[in-house]
Amino acid sequence: MVLDLYDCPEDALTRNTVARGRELIEDAYLNIFGVTTYGDIAEHVEARRLWANGLFARFGLVGSEDVGSWRFWPEPTKFPADLVNEFCRVSTKLLPLPEAYMVEIDPSTSDGKATESTQLREVHLTMPLVASPVVIERGSSAWNAWERYARATSFDMLVDGAVHDDFRPSYGRLGTILIKIATVLAAFDAQRLPVVLESRHIYRAQQIVEPWRVNLHRILGKTRNLGSGGQYAARIRTVLTRAGRDWVSRRDLLRILNSNWRDLETAIEDLLASGEIEQAVVKNPRGPASWMYRLSGDEVTKTET
Repeated sequence: MVLDLYDCPEDALTRNTVARGRELIEDAYLNIFGVTTYGDIAEHVEARRLWANGLFARFGLVGSEDVGSWRFWPEPTKFPADLVNEFCRVSTKLLPLPEAYMVEIDPSTSDGKATESTQLREVHLTMPLVASPVVIERGSSAWNAWERYARATSFDMLVDGAVHDDFRPSYGRLGTILIKIATVLAAFDAQRLPVVLESRHIYRAQQIVEPWRVNLHRILGKTRNLGSGGQYAARIRTVLTRAGRDWVSRRDLLRILNSNWRDLETAIEDLLASGEIEQAVVKNPRGPASWMYRLSGDEVTKTET
């Protein structure tokens, strides 16, 4: 449902409930703002299906290593009056704001399926709730800037293999996140409808999205150090350090660590991507190929030093 709500489906979302009967939501749109810790999110970050199905791709993950300065109790936040006034202007004056009211329906006028004890209620609006127009001219500098960023993140970097497989869905949606942020920025600059997207909105949105892209890698690395992935990575380093420049087969690695490949696969991929270890394939004419691992030359030097 979260995935569907993010995409603002044209078809209404429906479900049948025992207490309330059939529920129907049209023109749905969802915003989630949440705060958590690296430790609490670690087990969910390890669930690769949540990366593969695009759940994490729909969030702007913002993290920081800076714990700030000591404050026994923070002072109340003072919001600039100009900012508050702009929020009010956009939400109540620039964009149409219908009022909602409840309508009671007489069961006797229904299709005959309702009983006397059934209470039928519907939410009505004083005006239709429709999307406000947003204009971005095809071929304009704003359009070209948007296309360049979308191509770089969702095509060029993926084709070149510069991005870990876990991040592919997230990189594929960075262009979508950028245009959503640019639209919000353009709305605050608009004095009347339609909202017109300009190059400055695209560039400012890119400045916002790029730190989020960096945080994808930082947060995954941080949580895996706290979770089982980080523990496996440390154990793999220990085994390969003892071997020095000798290759260790996948079979021996699994035997020494008393683990299965599913547990180690993610940690191995991360170590390969970071250049900490090397991988080789030894072909066997009489059987399946053997996968071999060892620390990279730089890592062996660091260990010896």
